[in-house]
Amino acid sequence: MFLKSLVSVSQKLTRCCLSWQLILTFSWSILLASSHVILTYPPARKYSLDFLDNVRTRGPCGMTKDQHNVTFTELSPSTALVVQWHLAYTHRGGVYIELRDSKDKSIKRYPDVGWTLQNDVSATSYTIVLPPSECYNCTLRLVKQATDWGEKRVFWSCSDIHLTHQELSSQVRCNNHGTLSGSQCICQRTYVGDRCQFQNECVDDTDCSNHGHCTDTNSTSYPRLQCYCHAGWFGRRCEKESPVKSLSDLNYSLYNHKVLSADFEFYYRIIQKSQELEAVMKSKSDSWLGIGWRSFEAKESCRQFPVQSPTKGGKDQRGSEQSQSCVQGTGPPDSATCPQQTGTGNSSSSPSTSHAGPNPCDGFCNSSTGCVFNVEWIHQPKNNSLVFTMTADLAQTQYMSLGFSADNLMPNTDIVIAWVIQNGSAYLSDRWVASQSMPVEDTHNDLTLISGEATAGTTSIRFSRLISPSDVNDLNLNITGCIYLLTAVGVKYDSNSSIRYHKGNRGVSSKQFCFDKCPVDRGESQGPITSVQENLTTEAAPLQENSDHLNETGLGLHEMDCTDVIIGSALGNTSRIGDYYTRDRSTPLFDQMYGGVDSLTAAIGYQTSTETVILFRRRVQSADVTDWPIEPRPMHVVWARGQRRNDIIHRPPSAYEMNEIADKDYYRPNEFKYHGAGGHRGDTTINFHEVPPSLAPVDPPKCLSGRCTDQSSCPYQIRWAYESASDSITFQIMATVEENQWVAVGFSNDEEMPNTDVIAAYFLPDSQSGGLVPHVTDRYAYDRSEPKLDAVNNVQLINATRRNGVSTFLFSRPARTGDAADIDLHNSQNNCPYVFYGIGGSVGPPEIMDFHPVIPTVAGRICFGFCITMPREDSTVQPHGVTTDNHMASVMTSAASPSEVTSQANVALNCTIRLTNLNYNTEEMGEMTRPKAKELKVTLEFELEKAFRESLNNFNRVTVQRLRPGSVLVDFSVAVTSDQDEDQSAKEAVKKQLQKIVEKAELADFVLDTKYLVVDESDSNILFGHNVSSGDNIGKSEIIIIVVAVVLCLVAVAIVTYKFCVFQKSDNRNGKPRPLENMTSLQAESDIDLKYSELMENVKTDQNVKIIEPHVQHAYENPGYLDPKTLNGSRYV
Repeated sequence: MFLKSLVSVSQKLTRCCLSWQLILTFSWSILLASSHVILTYPPARKYSLDFLDNVRTRGPCGMTKDQHNVTFTELSPSTALVVQWHLAYTHRGGVYIELRDSKDKSIKRYPDVGWTLQNDVSATSYTIVLPPSECYNCTLRLVKQATDWGEKRVFWSCSDIHLTHQELSSQVRCNNHGTLSGSQCICQRTYVGDRCQFQNECVDDTDCSNHGHCTDTNSTSYPRLQCYCHAGWFGRRCEKESPVKSLSDLNYSLYNHKVLSADFEFYYRIIQKSQELEAVMKSKSDSWLGIGWRSFEAKESCRQFPVQSPTKGGKDQRGSEQSQSCVQGTGPPDSATCPQQTGTGNSSSSPSTSHAGPNPCDGFCNSSTGCVFNVEWIHQPKNNSLVFTMTADLAQTQYMSLGFSADNLMPNTDIVIAWVIQNGSAYLSDRWVASQSMPVEDTHNDLTLISGEATAGTTSIRFSRLISPSDVNDLNLNITGCIYLLTAVGVKYDSNSSIRYHKGNRGVSSKQFCFDKCPVDRGESQGPITSVQENLTTEAAPLQENSDHLNETGLGLHEMDCTDVIIGSALGNTSRIGDYYTRDRSTPLFDQMYGGVDSLTAAIGYQTSTETVILFRRRVQSADVTDWPIEPRPMHVVWARGQRRNDIIHRPPSAYEMNEIADKDYYRPNEFKYHGAGGHRGDTTINFHEVPPSLAPVDPPKCLSGRCTDQSSCPYQIRWAYESASDSITFQIMATVEENQWVAVGFSNDEEMPNTDVIAAYFLPDSQSGGLVPHVTDRYAYDRSEPKLDAVNNVQLINATRRNGVSTFLFSRPARTGDAADIDLHNSQNNCPYVFYGIGGSVGPPEIMDFHPVIPTVAGRICFGFCITMPREDSTVQPHGVTTDNHMASVMTSAASPSEVTSQANVALNCTIRLTNLNYNTEEMGEMTRPKAKELKVTLEFELEKAFRESLNNFNRVTVQRLRPGSVLVDFSVAVTSDQDEDQSAKEAVKKQLQKIVEKAELADFVLDTKYLVVDESDSNILFGHNVSSGDNIGKSEIIIIVVAVVLCLVAVAIVTYKFCVFQKSDNRNGKPRPLENMTSLQAESDIDLKYSELMENVKTDQNVKIIEPHVQHAYENPGYLDPKTLNGSRYV
């Protein structure tokens, strides 16, 4: 009786207030995504991940027991135990606690049936009475409902315990962190709790190394007392000195700038000297800020670190038993499996896994896997059905559709159409489409609507369907070939259940989903699930996943999976900033928890009444087990901030919105819980190695630029050149894509897709010839859907080719078009457009663009007309290294004013090279404004700049000036930056590099004449790519012209003299004069055989004029010969 009374009183107390015994989590429980529940006492088994659910992990615990390194909590039978947990997300539904024996058989459940605490999810403790019998090697399990995510959705967490009748020692009773005095534990410094089971970071400032303040955060979790460091110090206990002492003089112009949301900005740069990433998070927030990244080369198998992912069935990506090299290795393992690392842990730190995994028929599809909205499903073995939940941000008149297809095409697809009307009623329609047409409703509806709601712009609909329906118009999902999911959001429906075409807002899953091995309960079918059952079975069946169906491309990863994370918070001028890692959507843990180390080299932050600012530094290269190196190419990036009072958002609505929570202040400032939906978090693509605009090299107004030059590994390459004469920009895009896949460049006044001017290029098959026809289209994205074709096409296609899997498009558009659907590319310096680069899906008739599977890269503001990107004060010029990107090109032009161009690009050399694999064509190359000449100019400038940037730090730019006959001769200038006393050495460096270029005999697809190179080394200053002579000095160019003129005159004199002599001889023979018009026949009759070589035998010519000789020779030996470069048709003779 006494124990029952004690339990009753304890339950009331724990549900009414939050005392010091309401302990929720460890200090490293920090959140960047949907993290959920974890036992804190008895402590969860290692690793304490809190996103273990019945969709992605196998029951009963989602985390297997490490038989070689188990930490047991010893307890006495028949005693009261307050079970405590941390809840980072206020999911709807209750909990139950269960005791399982060493064979994983349930021996006691609390409560005996059903759930408890459904009406107050903020209650995070529950008192139970342990059974009277001993139980060794047992498991205490917590199961938490998440009915807002699905009627059967649960999360679980397990602790390993012993129940023993032996008297517990003082050390055991106090968890090795205190001594027993009577019946109470006297805890060691920083430890608290009736059994010293929790730890604060500090008691006073001395625990913060006297470099910080021991702050009571009033959090609902431990450590409640945390160290917030003074400026100039960082670390868990402020033990590290930071080289950055203040943020008062922070110069944001030295950084690249990324607007992540309306109230979250990110600044970043690479400090070249120390090879560190320095980044600043700045947000209108009173809570924590976080940024994380991973390589685009990451594969799904990265989730096997630090423990083998149960969803992989105990196999690694090569099909062998998964090793523990991610922790115990002595060298960096393949980044496809783990982050770049050197093992610092030991073999005992990673539990082995012998279980097969979760139900292979449970799963999800989101934007990372090609779906345009979130789709999740849970398999019901009893009737072999699937319960689907579709969640999308929809307007009131929009609908969403989910299709099941065997071949990822629309014809012969089973389709579900759904929406919620204004009165809150949900509509669900079973349809079939036999061709590229409107889906037709089935005569028999085989779908069961479970629920549907629309809240704050988010629509969520749950329904069930059989895997193997009997209707011929329903696709049997139990096929060995697996299926694709087709998703779309339509623009309109009406009261008659009619829908309009969805246009471009659609997607096809990048992987197939398999339902041919779904475990089936052969007992009596219970029918589709329509409500929560108190006897809910939460165990998932063993995995039988076929490795052939695994997606190892990285597209199957959730945005948060396998991310290296930096999280910081601040109070006044003190801050708390750390280095974290997360395997999945679990709360990120400090790197040390995974066997790694804190890799930050500097950290500082502050908080005012309006904003929080966090700065950190980290080495670009890291051998730590939990760090991704900062790659010199675009990386996947996630970001988040903590929830703010009066701005707490869950989608779908959680217990917080449904008033099923007692503590309305559950999300406290700076407490690391769920960040919330909407603009509280997101993902993007960033190349951390981009040169900040203020530090970029200076380009003249020709505005040529480009990136991703290694064509063997670069899927997207863009180049452009601004032509001031026509006020237009010529673009060239080269991309390794399928022949029907689109590429695009976009222009926007912000970094968001809505209101973006888009130029999309692609090939479509010609129905008559069977060949491919290039298309370059002018479009506008009004929202986050397919960009619409403009009424007026202001883009001109110049040329397009398709070769060896590479599509190349050359096109131009005016900087100003006057079209309201076009962004002005000639805007002022303070309002230049952001530029987007994208590779999308397929294009189908009538020119409908499919969804892009990878987030487009967004460059900074690019001012095409001025060839600058937001000029900065006090900038220094540094080399602009060319980046080779394996994922997506990132392009940035230079920052400079015209005056800066003149002063910095102060040395120019005029050069000529010969291309031997091209023949000169006057019509195509005679003027640089012609399409072929434009294409050659853009390509040659880009390739030459690439070659020069590889070795010349002071290189500025290359400008191709003209093309001439002689195979093809290319005249161009090379501009470099040099101090006046170093001009000669700069010229020598350019000449040396030119010789190397020519000696290679190849420049991209061009073949060079290795014996032909002309370099003008005369002194000159370059202004916008043109030579400027000073005073009366005659440069070598003028000398060359004079020499050519003199030689031509001498040749002309020689020819006239020769002809005159022949004429005189004939006249002497016949005694009468011959007319000049008969000179040709007379020459033939002449016995004089003077060859051109004899005529020129004693003529000394400069190599610079040798290209003239072939024309002179032809003119001499073939009267009437026309010089190809002579426009007026004049003859040499």
